[in-house]
Formats: sequence, structure tokens, C-alpha cells
Amino acid sequence: MGTRRSPVSDTKGPPRLKVWLQRGGIGLFLFFLLKGLAWLIIPALTVYFCSR
Repeated sequence: MGTRRSPVSDTKGPPRLKVWLQRGGIGLFLFFLLKGLAWLIIPALTVYFCSR
């Protein structure tokens, strides 16, 4: 009988791809959040200052 390795991978921590996807997901969320807020705020400010 020989020694068997466990099926668990030898690397520690999450895989690199998963980390990059999480960072990208957070970055994209913030980008679209700010973009959406700009689409709401800029027209509101335009109407406010033009109607004065």
C-alpha cells in the first residue's frame, strides 16, 4: 500500500480568478451606481438652475 494524497488542492486561499471576479464585480457595481446617480442628479440640477 502506498500513501495517497487527499483530493484537497495544495493551494491556500481562494483561486485568483474568483478574487478578480469579486473585485471586478465591486468595481462595476460602484461604476454603474455612480453613473445612475449622475443620470438623476445632472438633469435635476439643470432644471433647478435654469428655472431660477
